Amino acid sequence: MEVTTLGTGTHFGEMAYVDNEPRSASATAADKTEVVIIPYEKLNQVLKADNELAVEFYRELAKYVCGRLR
Repeated sequence: MEVTTLGTGTHFGEMAYVDNEPRSASATAADKTEVVIIPYEKLNQVLKADNELAVEFYRELAKYVCGRLR
């Protein structure tokens, strides 16, 4: 079942990062696509090392998730 179509510059997988649970969906590219993968462990290291960055990251993530839920 198709849930949504994402465009240029969008992202997915943020819920799995936040709650460390298995992903609830998979993604398939409809066209030629470049994907940037940010490993959970690496991002976690960066956020643990920089509290200001972590606060801003989670604030923006919360805004994004709220927007998707609305």
